[in-house]
Amino acid sequence: MKDTGVVNIHGKEYSTVAKRIKEFREDYPEHQIHTDIIVDDGKRIVMRASIWHNLIKISEGHAEEVRGSTNINKTSPIENCETSAVGRALAFMAIGGTDIASAEEMMKVPHETISEEQQQTIDELLIAHGANKGKFLQWAKVADLSEINVNAFNSMCQMIKRKKQ
Repeated sequence: MKDTGVVNIHGKEYSTVAKRIKEFREDYPEHQIHTDIIVDDGKRIVMRASIWHNLIKISEGHAEEVRGSTNINKTSPIENCETSAVGRALAFMAIGGTDIASAEEMMKVPHETISEEQQQTIDELLIAHGANKGKFLQWAKVADLSEINVNAFNSMCQMIKRKKQ
């Protein structure tokens, strides 16, 4: 299977930083990427990536990582932070699509799913308001209630309640 450099995360497509860099190198061969460590206090790292052409700054992106917060940040926090900053700087140039967040950044976002009790609450709300569960799951872009993100739970419950009011 060919790697396209695009990752689908919860129904939305995000470009990888590698894809953005490849497009940048192809489309802007005279431009340069510069990175700087702004903060490295032993706990967190903040980096800036700047895109330059003929001594003119074209774009800039920043990223922050906490040492040890993830598996990658246990071994390579500076590299991880630099990659994120570069991806953001390129995204501000509209390289790799219109989303600023890269596929790598979106994969870091916690996707804790709802409890069985919360699934039951949604089921009860759907039944009480005569809503179609299949259409609801299709709208939520999930195959089953167990895949729903905790952060979306309250807004989904509110949406179901409002639909029948």
